[in-house]
Amino acid sequence: MSGTVSLQADVGNLGLLTLNSFRGVLSAMSTDDVQPAAMPQVQDIGSLFHANGKFASTVSDELQRSPSHRLDMLSCAVGWRKGDATSILSQSAGGQAAALLALFLRNTYDHRTAGEILYRLPQRCMSRSRCVASIKQLAEVLTKVSGKIASMGYGNFLAEQVTKLRLVYFQVDRAIPDDFLCNMTEETTAEMLECISRAQRETGTRARIRGTTSVGHIMTFPLVLCADDVEIPVEGTVIHGGSNKYIFLEVVYPPSDQREITKVQLETAMELKEFSSIVGGINGDFPQKDVIRTFSWKGWLAARLDLLSPSIQILNRDVVITDCCNFIWNLFPTEEAGEIAGQSGPWLELLGS
Repeated sequence: MSGTVSLQADVGNLGLLTLNSFRGVLSAMSTDDVQPAAMPQVQDIGSLFHANGKFASTVSDELQRSPSHRLDMLSCAVGWRKGDATSILSQSAGGQAAALLALFLRNTYDHRTAGEILYRLPQRCMSRSRCVASIKQLAEVLTKVSGKIASMGYGNFLAEQVTKLRLVYFQVDRAIPDDFLCNMTEETTAEMLECISRAQRETGTRARIRGTTSVGHIMTFPLVLCADDVEIPVEGTVIHGGSNKYIFLEVVYPPSDQREITKVQLETAMELKEFSSIVGGINGDFPQKDVIRTFSWKGWLAARLDLLSPSIQILNRDVVITDCCNFIWNLFPTEEAGEIAGQSGPWLELLGS
């Protein structure tokens, strides 16, 4: 028949054109050892959140950076290859939010645990047909993405938030809780992330979190992901107030001054539902083994000291930093150590102001 359309030829041509258009994407994924099925799923998970704030405004640039630097006389260049797999995430809002989620998970959990949390989360929020990647595949994506944007200094920011909490307790003359940086279980972390996601996406819904256990990690994630959507009062003093207030994190001692699990609730106009309870389980490590906690160079030593403070009760941060200055002063010749006393030496950036 002269009017018959050759569907086989049309579909074949379409397939070749489609494969050709995605040649760069597939090449980047294969070179970076990332499974093609995992990257779209990670991007879909990111679309469950709405990113805003300081970190959200710079994550796209961090994902795309690809400078290379020649090493003296060596013929190899060190840097990020232009068009690598992680740069694909910069092209969508969901991808950018997923990158910030990866930064949180790999700075808080080890490689496999981070992948397991990201495996559990879409099973609670997405259709089963879209959950095709394995724990191992998701963990590989998380590690590569968080490594690409490590220069954002998540560890420094975490230390800054913990220091704010400690200062409030100094001001109200109460003992500083020692459970700010307790680790959460995989299941409860996935539940908390789902709660935050629903609060952002569902009209008339708000996530309320109350307690002290693990709040160092709990408060840092939404401040990195969506600072405009968070309000944080600590013992009645508001240390951060966003414009939308979809997430209300109240840091407060229980009435008995005894450690108590942090409560996470999902509130609507019609009901108050207790969504989950965060159980703070300390495994003896600060942080866990294999956790890639990343810092920017400026002030990283001071940040590390701030993160140790809740566990060893460093009462005067400034005195400890001064002692570190004196220690370094005695390690180097006078002309090198003299930079510490000045206003432009590299050690000032190392120690923080």
